[in-house]
Amino acid sequence: MERTSLNIQNNGSAFIALYSYDEPEHNIICHPSRAYKYGLEFHINKRSNADIKYSFEKFPPSLDEYKRAFDNVRQAQLRGDSYLLNLCRKSKIKTNLSLDEIFKYASAKLVLHKKDEFVCFSPEPFVTIYKGFIHTFPMKGTINALTPNAKQTLLDDAKELSEQAMITDLMRNDLSMVADDVRVCKFRYFTKAKDLYQTSTYIKGKIKSEFYAKFGLKYDEIFASLLPAGSITGTPKHESVKIIKANEPDKRGFYTGVFVYFDGKICKSYVLIRFIKKEPDGLYFHSGGGITLDSDLMDEYNELTEKIYLPF
Repeated sequence: MERTSLNIQNNGSAFIALYSYDEPEHNIICHPSRAYKYGLEFHINKRSNADIKYSFEKFPPSLDEYKRAFDNVRQAQLRGDSYLLNLCRKSKIKTNLSLDEIFKYASAKLVLHKKDEFVCFSPEPFVTIYKGFIHTFPMKGTINALTPNAKQTLLDDAKELSEQAMITDLMRNDLSMVADDVRVCKFRYFTKAKDLYQTSTYIKGKIKSEFYAKFGLKYDEIFASLLPAGSITGTPKHESVKIIKANEPDKRGFYTGVFVYFDGKICKSYVLIRFIKKEPDGLYFHSGGGITLDSDLMDEYNELTEKIYLPF
């Protein structure tokens, strides 16, 4: 299993896969022991108690620049082309830490580093596949944990409830392409990353028989059916992807792509958010949020900037 190959089946061999959002020619699939060949290193469910001193400044895009894209998305939504769309931007950051050091000290469900290219500390699982069942955990709804009565405020927010309901419906439909008996097991539970509370939903289904081969599951066909992830595109997915392309100035690359790790028994995957990319003129933090007709410009702009942080 090597770069850009998608012929993955569960024959008991471990593998990792790194899927780009919009540049599939850069996909990487290999045995975990060969990750170093591509400059990759990663940790799953990493916890760090490092007490380090560091500097960190963020320089988000101007409100006027963000507003132009926000207004374009809202116009598309008024036409009925999209009901929920994840609009992203990159922000220049300055820190005395290198990508290597951020990877070393970061805590997250997934911490992923591609040498001299990016580091990602994602709080968001994508799908988990185990014993013939597939599980997904779409994450929507964010609030600063320091806000008074933060959890209840988030639960009572009509826009955030609508956003979670729409992404739940989208992911339930996506899972139905590869699984039967798809059901919502838990709607809107809380997770926390740094100083942010977020809500997620747990959805589960049984993998369809056509996704089995002689040696086990056809992981390539499963992920080809599900990507790109619904939580970082929108609904309906096809139209939302077109609107994103028209309103984001750069390709996303590995940002909002997916990382997959199969250890021989359990296949886990993660959406690549909370993402710092190295460019010729420095480091850029990529962030975004879900836009609906109920969205408020300043709320969405503030959410985009609040998601710019280091996870320690």
